[in-house]
Amino acid sequence: PTSLGRNRICPYQRKKNPKVAKQTTRTMQNCWTGQDGINMGLDWNCKTHGPVLLLRDGQKIIETRSYDLPPALIGKRIMIIQSPSGTAGVTAMGNLVDFSSSKATVIGWCTFASVNKYTTKEAFEADESGHLVSPDSGYAWQDGKTKMIYGWVVGECGRLDSKSPDFHSAVRRMRSLFQLKVQAPGGSQGQRKEKKKVRADDNKPKKRRKRY
Repeated sequence: PTSLGRNRICPYQRKKNPKVAKQTTRTMQNCWTGQDGINMGLDWNCKTHGPVLLLRDGQKIIETRSYDLPPALIGKRIMIIQSPSGTAGVTAMGNLVDFSSSKATVIGWCTFASVNKYTTKEAFEADESGHLVSPDSGYAWQDGKTKMIYGWVVGECGRLDSKSPDFHSAVRRMRSLFQLKVQAPGGSQGQRKEKKKVRADDNKPKKRRKRY
């Protein structure tokens, strides 16, 4: 789909040189401004315990990423998608997610007030009390490899309640950012059953009234 930025890459080019195609896709995804970001969700791996530390304990106030947050999403409510534990730096979610069959779940929401840019190991480790990434973590600063780490500073956060929308699926927009789709009232299955019922009633032979 175009939202994933893949239709602009020639299939022949992708097959001939997968590395170039992959880099091009990632570059285009990183250029997304978030202007049309409605019902956004952030994939948050439960291996880091980030969602729990944020929503329950209020300890984690900075979420670290290797890429910047799209400017238009600053201050906007973003749903927190807790995904299964996996390898550090590798997403466990596909580009299309069906929550009815996936282990990933929407557990809350948050806003990001600003973004810190860490260009040195010392600056990054100085904020450990905020992002809670220890030096021995797979997400820590790696000498000779890491050039910059972005710290998304949390503004507000909260858990889901009875008034929260029911999300049934999600589509990847950029890296760990997904666009969520809301379940329609009654669901599509209920609508199909209702249509089938109406058609079945219409096909029944009409009873003729007896004349006396």
